[in-house]
Amino acid sequence: MRSAIKKMRLMIEAILAYVTYGVLRSLPLDIASGFGGWVARNLGPHTKVHRVAVHNLAKAMPQLSAQQQQKILIQMWDNLGRVFAEYPHLNSAVLHKRITLISGQEHLKFVQQNDRPVLFISAHLGNWEVTPLAAALSGLPIHLLYRPANNKIIDRLVKNIRKPYSLGLHAKGNQSARTVIHAMRKKEPVAMLVDQKSNDGVAANFFGMDAMTSTAVAHFVMKFDAIIIPAYCIRTHGVHFEMRAQAPMQFNLAGDYRADIKMIMQAVNDHIETWIRQDPAQWFWVHKRWPHSKI
Repeated sequence: MRSAIKKMRLMIEAILAYVTYGVLRSLPLDIASGFGGWVARNLGPHTKVHRVAVHNLAKAMPQLSAQQQQKILIQMWDNLGRVFAEYPHLNSAVLHKRITLISGQEHLKFVQQNDRPVLFISAHLGNWEVTPLAAALSGLPIHLLYRPANNKIIDRLVKNIRKPYSLGLHAKGNQSARTVIHAMRKKEPVAMLVDQKSNDGVAANFFGMDAMTSTAVAHFVMKFDAIIIPAYCIRTHGVHFEMRAQAPMQFNLAGDYRADIKMIMQAVNDHIETWIRQDPAQWFWVHKRWPHSKI
């Protein structure tokens, strides 16, 4: 009985997702994005996960006033709603014209010219789907390592959206790890979002608090001598974006495996924190990033 109910629920979710996708795709880009932002900023603050966001922001940036924190979270919901509504338009020429690479073009050229494995790291900032899209438009398609949706039908929809601007899509897990290793050995660039909690990672400082952090980046550095390129996207206004690629990260390995792992991941967290502090309204504060987030 429970299995039948679960299947029905997943099917209803999938139908709603496809209908919503179709409606948003039929709308002009700016209207779809604006509508998504309006819905999210009006409904988001009334959801359970909003309490997680409130708690996270207050802990991470206590120097902000209550009014500043409230404004940031309303803007966060607006951005998240826009991200969702922009999915059906990611492969449209209209959106592509709205992406500006204001810094880091030389780092993308460096990736194309070097013969070492390359890993792009990014975070849930702005419209994070624009980062690999911008790289592809610059002539550098990338393998994407991602966390699949719980609903397989919805996951298939998202994969179909991402497929045109990626070399390959790899759901996190043992099978994808082997695929990514193969891509690394072929010197094909890989990208992953590194700002979410990982229970089997290491505790590294993030906004002054310990946060369980995936060690995948460190393993790629130490096993493959991979080059790590930090890159992220910021929404400037409406449906206009800036992609920023930064210089390859430099690590002074001490030869102590565990210490080197933590040092690398601490450097990664420091990068992400700097980006978020520059524009906190565009980060994914609803994620349970710290132990105290379980409220």
